[in-house]
Amino acid sequence: MSKPLRFAAISAIAFSTVHAVPYVIDNLSFGHKETLSPNGRGIPHWNIQGNEDWLPQLFSDRIILTPPYPGNKRGSVWTEDPLHHKGDWVAEVHFRASGQERGGGNLQIWYTKQSQAREPPASLYTTHKFDGLVLLVDQYENHGGSLRGFLNDGTVDIGAHPDPDTLAFGKCDYAYRNRGELTPIKLHHAEGFLEVIIDGETCFKTDKVILPEGYYFGISASSAENPDSFEMLEDVVAANIRSQQDQFADLHNRIQIINNRVYEIYETVELIHKTNNDRWNDLMTRIVPIDDRGAATIRNVERVERQTAQILKDLESKDFKDMMKEIHRALAFSHNTIVEGMPGIMGAVVKTHGPNMTTFIFIAVAVQIMVTGAYLVYKKRRGGAPKKYL
Repeated sequence: MSKPLRFAAISAIAFSTVHAVPYVIDNLSFGHKETLSPNGRGIPHWNIQGNEDWLPQLFSDRIILTPPYPGNKRGSVWTEDPLHHKGDWVAEVHFRASGQERGGGNLQIWYTKQSQAREPPASLYTTHKFDGLVLLVDQYENHGGSLRGFLNDGTVDIGAHPDPDTLAFGKCDYAYRNRGELTPIKLHHAEGFLEVIIDGETCFKTDKVILPEGYYFGISASSAENPDSFEMLEDVVAANIRSQQDQFADLHNRIQIINNRVYEIYETVELIHKTNNDRWNDLMTRIVPIDDRGAATIRNVERVERQTAQILKDLESKDFKDMMKEIHRALAFSHNTIVEGMPGIMGAVVKTHGPNMTTFIFIAVAVQIMVTGAYLVYKKRRGGAPKKYL
């Protein structure tokens, strides 16, 4: 076989393979690989939201949107990227719902123009004006379960509608609760029809609906007071490429997504660089005064060291023997002066301030006369007193 023929055969086989087998859009899918999360904290390209004190629980093989207990909880997962593919594509969801006999809740599969990734999880009955499609799984009319489809162009507030159940454009009954196995729901969109398949059977199909590209996929669940637990195990979005033009468009969309991611990484790196520069400038602003104070302290220490060295030098260079002799002679002279002058000074003080001898003798004679006079007066009074006889 010649080279041109061999090349043509290989090209035909490759084209037929691409035409026959759909490819999985990884950034819009999860659960089709080994684990849901590579790090256990999130699903790549998906945002997880909960309400109040509840956040959906993420495991290696599933995500629990609403827990078995307590009730009145909501959870959702939304894609970060829109669907950039026209025409033929399939979105398939595998879920499980379990609860008590009278449990309640609902599951929504969204394809909308505006993503609700940053908003609290909503159901069909709590959301407002949205633009797109929603598939609702609940126990409508107590038939054991049903799947219904709703469309909105952004002008109808379904949550405020007096009877929103009448707005469904397609419906089928299906008992989805406590089946013990997964329930697959497939949304197939192609040029000319939209088909919803549940557990391998067509639920409803229409040729009057065309879903545009650039919309976001989302899955949300809410539980009643007596709750149903909704678990998501897989969500796979796949597309068929039918022509080289479609291949080029798909490749262009993928490159565009990669460029957006690279730009986001660049912005993140720039932000980190700016933050580090700000921290560096702030650190230098704090360090410069500390360095100045440290330099001043070092200068003061050096000055003290120089003065101390000068004092030591002076002490080592001078002879203090003569000075000590002078001090000793001064002390001896002061001692001799005090010893020699003290007797004369004490005598002068006693002579000047001491008592006179004449005054002393006069006082002694006066005291004796007073004592003698007092005795005579006493004796006289005693002799003149009347005497008593017994």
